[in-house]
Amino acid sequence: MDHLSCSVEHRADATIVQVVGEVDVASAAELRTVLIDVLAASPATHLIIDLSGVGFIDSTGIGVIVGAHRRATTNGGSLTAVVTTSPVRRVLRTTGLLKAWRVAGSVEEALAD
Repeated sequence: MDHLSCSVEHRADATIVQVVGEVDVASAAELRTVLIDVLAASPATHLIIDLSGVGFIDSTGIGVIVGAHRRATTNGGSLTAVVTTSPVRRVLRTTGLLKAWRVAGSVEEALAD
């Protein structure tokens, strides 16, 4: 199992959370804590979750991001997921979230959105 790491960067009116590793039942709580803290500090931010360093995500990880999306949009913010890996793209396509969320191919593309 790959260790999960998250880093947060603030740029203009966006907050970028870069996620690296596997997002699964064992690591989802760590990601949830980071996202809750980010949204508590800047509720109306454009939240960009950079999943380009994620090789695997399960339903627990998807649930964490769904919750962050709900919190962000409820508070007048938005969420964009940066997805570059086939396994993550496949999960988002299967769940229908690839069409429901803003999805970008890079952080720069997400910032321009």
